[in-house]
Amino acid sequence: MKEVEKDIPLTKEDIDKIKNILKTMKFYDFKINRHYWIEGIKDWPRHGVELEKIKNIFNKTELITMAFKRNSEKGFCYTLHYKLTEFSYIKICYFFDKEPIEIFNAILIDRNLDKAVLEKYQINLNE
Repeated sequence: MKEVEKDIPLTKEDIDKIKNILKTMKFYDFKINRHYWIEGIKDWPRHGVELEKIKNIFNKTELITMAFKRNSEKGFCYTLHYKLTEFSYIKICYFFDKEPIEIFNAILIDRNLDKAVLEKYQINLNE
């Protein structure tokens, strides 16, 4: 079994590459990973984020302020942080190395993204 690594912050160049990929995609180009659903049951999202919300936000790349990758047993999982308001953001996790690209999960967080990233990763998004 592979050892799971911690989140690795992506460089600005890597984030720009991902943004360019997302700008060219349509929502229906993605596969929704079985993990997205509780017990694999569609219409019952694991973290309460309906697909319609993902459909309306995934390619709004101007909202992406931070991105990480993590090595998992299934390959690299990329987590993109989309800043919605000053006090909420959504994390969407993708498998970009799969064909078609998969959306693994999405988590809506009611918290200041800048503060959360500074506390967890010691990264100041305002620099």
